[in-house]
Amino acid sequence: MAAAPSASIFFSRAVVLLMLVVLVRMVHCERTAATGGKRKQRPEGIRGIRQTKARALRSFHSSSVFLASTMAVDGVAVNRVAEASAEASAGASDISGPRKRNISHATFLVPLNPYASAFNEQGSGANPWLSGELKVFIDRFNVPVVHRSGVFVDLGMSNMGYRQVSGDCPVYGKYIKLSKTGSSTLSFLENYPAGGSSTRPLPGGFNLSYSTSSGKAVSPVTDSFLKSVFGSEGPQTPIGRCAKYANLTEPMKPGTNTPLNYRLPFVYNITTQNCYVLHVSMQKLTGSRYCSTNGSPSGLVWPCFSPERSASTSASLVYGSGYMGRDANNPDGWTTKCPYMSVKDALFGAWGNGKCEEIGASTPGVIAVSVSTKQHCWEQVFMHSATDETTADNPANWNSVWPTFDSSATASGGVGYNYANFYANANGSGMCVIFQTVPTCFLRSSGNTAYNALGSLDEEVLPGSAPGGGGEGGGNGGDEKSEKGGSK
Repeated sequence: MAAAPSASIFFSRAVVLLMLVVLVRMVHCERTAATGGKRKQRPEGIRGIRQTKARALRSFHSSSVFLASTMAVDGVAVNRVAEASAEASAGASDISGPRKRNISHATFLVPLNPYASAFNEQGSGANPWLSGELKVFIDRFNVPVVHRSGVFVDLGMSNMGYRQVSGDCPVYGKYIKLSKTGSSTLSFLENYPAGGSSTRPLPGGFNLSYSTSSGKAVSPVTDSFLKSVFGSEGPQTPIGRCAKYANLTEPMKPGTNTPLNYRLPFVYNITTQNCYVLHVSMQKLTGSRYCSTNGSPSGLVWPCFSPERSASTSASLVYGSGYMGRDANNPDGWTTKCPYMSVKDALFGAWGNGKCEEIGASTPGVIAVSVSTKQHCWEQVFMHSATDETTADNPANWNSVWPTFDSSATASGGVGYNYANFYANANGSGMCVIFQTVPTCFLRSSGNTAYNALGSLDEEVLPGSAPGGGGEGGGNGGDEKSEKGGSK
């Protein structure tokens, strides 16, 4: 059995390639009764920024050093929203176009889902979901088009050799489970160790633990603070504000004041109303060569970890990419383009033979799982969803807090088992049918639920114009399906 690599070898590439410098751009908005809460014009020549001295931070072994600096005025790191947004947008690919990916080193790429473009094609079956409010409603569930990256593991963009969390939609309920003694659901939100530590595996979690010159933590910050920072002209939703904040928190090129064009992921806690920016983009690390489970093997730097979703403990967490906040004109665009809820009294379907055909347990290619509760189905669809994880058993790229491409890297483009139809039994248990076909229609189905890998446990109802009748009870017959999936 090969010996575990030493910590210095493990981090060698991180040492050679970069020293982390965090630039937090925030907007200081002064409100007065006269301005009605709008930002005052800043005097000409005052940029609202002065750079503090770079603080050298010890890493986890003697040969690693990371630098951190913040841009601060009166204890708050600031810059103008327009400038920061323009800079962020300049380095990003067109949000309406295909995601630009570095795939030169990727040998395993998931092909495009043949159903991904179905919403743009007018078939001969007169599918009512291809026009009007029904099209607007169902288009949000085309995960490969609206999210464009992995869900279970999101590392769909590469820049300067580093893979980035880049999905365009929030992922509800996602957290990173650390395999170490005493680890809890929220432990990955503990501070990332900024100083040297002899403890193995490393203590703490993934939260960006730097502070401004006045001692204010960069992360987490409260939503009320972000409201005051961005003002009335900023994002209108807590998730939009958190995404914007993450987008303006930029790593810098080593030894320079130039942005690295890398965006860090964020987590928003709906219950505590706290916004976290994560220092670590990795989401899955397994295998005894690189990580330990409950301290075994001993002496390794990292604990093993993997994405999870739990209805009982993580339903209030929202995981997302800093790229969600790059659109200065519409930072809350996810509310209209993404599937952020489940659908009540409904099942996903695929239009064919002139009707909406159910995707059930007998449909080829599905994964049918018996579950004790409907919430378990919500958990399971996430665990089977699109992933950008490395397929090798012992990938050589897990040597940095920012994972790099290797020969086994996957670029899913959001294609995967992102959907589930839950068929309820009288006692609350049921059948969870998980599939990757992008739905092209819905069927009304009283008591059943259509889940997706991105959305929350909260449920919305089908539009009143959906076939089968209106109302929250599932309609007036017509296309309504039975509890077991057959026509009534």
